[in-house]
Amino acid sequence: MIDSTLRPISTQKELEDFCYKLSRNDFICLDTEFQREKTFWPKLCLIQAASTDVEGIIDPIATNINLTPLFRILKDTCSDAYTYGTKTAINCGQD
Repeated sequence: MIDSTLRPISTQKELEDFCYKLSRNDFICLDTEFQREKTFWPKLCLIQAASTDVEGIIDPIATNINLTPLFRILKDTCSDAYTYGTKTAINCGQD
């Protein structure tokens, strides 16, 4: 059973621990939220990630958080990733 009391992942250590748990699965589901008001480019504000036995919400604008561990899983580890809003996420990642 997945823990129903989610707290935002807002430190590098929390993100690395979460990504380790994600990396043990064959697939990952992602959803992203962007702030588009009063900005020229959409700003990534929230990442929701889940798999069979783990789920979490990542605060990408937290101080001193680097999303490289998550990107590494998506690129190298995970055989399948299911996303929502991918076009926006890709466009924002190309800055």
